[in-house]
Formats: sequence, structure tokens, C-alpha cells
Amino acid sequence: MSLRLSLLTWVQPVLVAVAWLLLLLVSITPIPKSIYFLRIAADVSASFLKSGVSGSVRLGVWGYCTTGLDVSVLGTSHDSAGGCSPRHLGYQIDPSLAKALHVNDLTDAISETLSAALALHVIGCVLVFLALCIFLIPVVLECVGRGFGVVSDARLSLAYVAVTSLALFITLLAFIFDIAFVSVARSKINKAADGALHVSGGSATWLTLTATILIAIVLIMAVVRHRSKNFKGLRRGPPDDEKRYLGFSNTHPSY
Repeated sequence: MSLRLSLLTWVQPVLVAVAWLLLLLVSITPIPKSIYFLRIAADVSASFLKSGVSGSVRLGVWGYCTTGLDVSVLGTSHDSAGGCSPRHLGYQIDPSLAKALHVNDLTDAISETLSAALALHVIGCVLVFLALCIFLIPVVLECVGRGFGVVSDARLSLAYVAVTSLALFITLLAFIFDIAFVSVARSKINKAADGALHVSGGSATWLTLTATILIAIVLIMAVVRHRSKNFKGLRRGPPDDEKRYLGFSNTHPSY
């Protein structure tokens, strides 16, 4: 095996593992404080009646978390502790939170359909992990002194390419929904709050994009490796293939 093909083979699991970790971090939001899709911050004060409100809300896949709201009326401060919403898909904003932020139709501003579509990150994460497992199957068998026949090896390679292709499609679709969700929510919230709230996108969208790019690179490498193996199999001819199929291969099968 040439050095180029060896690097082509062993770089793949590293890239797949990194993509899986990125999608995993996105999939468990809003638990990581620094990773979120949308952040709604309020820091509004008015000299009239000495009133104001400050605090922020972070939106993730499974709900939202607040940093705590400080609401003051007539100089009297009313603090509410920060916390997270129940874990579920699709946002159902607490009316008391919307009232504190002075955005009564906050729930309508955030599309429940688009927020539920954030579950695509979880599906993509599972598919990427499955692709990693398929890649590592022959490695584990090699460690215990087993190998694959040429037919099983080819099918496993094809399964790896198929699962990686599906993972790429799902993560790309998730990124598109991320852009749509952030854009629509920001526009509606700014309109409903009349500029009183600061709405900004978070790092979750860009982590998803990074994972998508990594999976695309892995897919290209996997296809090149799969085609290379098929070409070598044709050059070996039927006798060698039959011999490998009846026994076990001592050569490390790779993609």
C-alpha cells in the first residue's frame, strides 16, 4: 500500500470522529452555555417610572435556558433565577418569560416547525457515529486475528459510503434549516420587540457547517478508496478473489 493511500485511509476516522463530536455538542444544546443557535438579550431601561429589564435567553435543540432576569419597576428590583425549559422539540416559550421581555407574542415569533426541525442534528449525529462504527469493524476484527472475505469487504465498504452519503445529506439539510430558523426568528423577534431586544446567532450553526464540510471531505475520500479497491480487485482476477473469499484475508481492509 502506498503512503498516499495509507494516509487516505487513516485520516478518515479522525475526520469522522471530529464531525461526530461537533454534532454531538450541537445535539445536546442548550446545555453547553457557549453553544446555541439564537441568543435573545434584553438590557432596556427607562427613566419613566424607573423601570428596566436585563437578562438573556439561549435557544438550543431541546429547548432554551435563561441567565436570569432582573426586572425593576419604580426602582424596586425583582430577580428571577436562571434555568432551562423542559427538554422537548419545538419551543413553547413560557408566557411569564415573554411578558418579562415585553414581547407578548414571542412564542409566535419563533416557528415551532423550524425549531422542531433542529432534531436533524441528532439524526445526523447518529448517522456519523454509525459510519465511524462501520469503518472500525474491520480494524477490530484485524486486532483479534480475523479478516473479511472479498465479498464481505466490498459490501462493508459500500455500506460505509452509503451511510456517509446519508449523513452528509442530513447535516447539510440541518445547516439549511439552521440558517432559516435564525433568520426568521431574528426578523420576527426584532419586529415584535420593536428593537428593544438584541437578537444574535450562535456558534451551533457554524459547528454544523464545519461538520458538514468534514463529512463531505470524508465522503470524497471514501469514494476514491472504494473505486481504487474495486479496480485492484478487477486486476487480480477471479482466481485470487475466489481464494480470498474461501479463506480469510491477512491484509488490513480499509476504505
